[in-house]
Amino acid sequence: MMNTTKKVVLLILFTICFVFSFPMMSDAATTEADLFNNPEVQDITISVTFEVNDVTVSFISPDGKVYDTANPGNDMMVVASDNAIYAAIKNAAAGKWSIRYDKGSNESINVNVAPIEDPIWITEIKTHDISENTMPIEFYVSKENSTIRYEYIISIATDNEYGQTRELKTGSAVVNEYVKTELDLSDINSHDNYYLQIYVKYDVNGSEYFDIAYSDVFSYENPDVIEGISDYKVIIDESFENITVNYEDNIPYGTEKVYIRVFEDDVETYSSESESSMKEINFNYSSTSNRIKICLYCVDRNGRMSAATEKDIRITKDSDDFSIDLGESGITNSTTLVMKYQNADNQQVITKLNDEAEETFVLIGDGKKLINLTE
Repeated sequence: MMNTTKKVVLLILFTICFVFSFPMMSDAATTEADLFNNPEVQDITISVTFEVNDVTVSFISPDGKVYDTANPGNDMMVVASDNAIYAAIKNAAAGKWSIRYDKGSNESINVNVAPIEDPIWITEIKTHDISENTMPIEFYVSKENSTIRYEYIISIATDNEYGQTRELKTGSAVVNEYVKTELDLSDINSHDNYYLQIYVKYDVNGSEYFDIAYSDVFSYENPDVIEGISDYKVIIDESFENITVNYEDNIPYGTEKVYIRVFEDDVETYSSESESSMKEINFNYSSTSNRIKICLYCVDRNGRMSAATEKDIRITKDSDDFSIDLGESGITNSTTLVMKYQNADNQQVITKLNDEAEETFVLIGDGKKLINLTE
């Protein structure tokens, strides 16, 4: 596979190797002064920094051509911020350059001039089939007419839009040569949509040039991932709009933590991570929610996460939903309780009397069930 899905424009507008750096001070509204002597035709950057953004500035080439930062034209690219103006001039003429400026309300402005460094590019990323949690990869970084050494960081990500990453490997290499290496994925969770992110950089006189690129998307199933929770109880307290998730008897061996995600009507509203010894998790839900999905994960000591054990709960009942009617509550002299039910689809029901006597049965369809109230 080969892909370079994302590029980052290098720091062509920032100073790299300072040729000149000096403050400009003047009481006159518009002042012209010598800027620097360009030894040869080359691409240059000029940065002007200040405190108050009321500065006007232009640059004058040795042949008298004016480069106005307010109207840059085709020969100059300008980026402005609240406290700086960055200008890149292509094929700047050799000879003496000058600057024409009005510093506005600033006491002074600072001007830096530097040649533009040739960029560094990640031009190829090849990933190979994963075997025994190891992914072989190779990539190529180019820089014209150079043999510089650069540093690289290889990370794994779930998107190719500069989201969160997890670092897998670091190293250094020489530009214009293929780098072949292997990545250990043994501590990475299973996931269908992973990307590799490769970040490369090199420094020149304290300033950094870099590039970032992503691989094609790939899936990974970790064979050593911990088992998920086999089942758990969900207890709903409608009066307090509270749910308790109890997983006391279903924690697989090797679980260090339990991670929960809760979705109300497909919107994630709650997540937390608890020690496995906690045995249960409590959270509140909104009275306006119709459906709640609970996803429970086991996490081992290496941070590897199991597949989710999911349960969907319908808060708002429809006419064809399973329902139970226990009749009127309160004191009764009867030794039995009549429980009516509708739309049962192999629902398992557990009854307890004074938290001691317990009966378990399965309901199907519509009907009645007599519950013995004698201990």
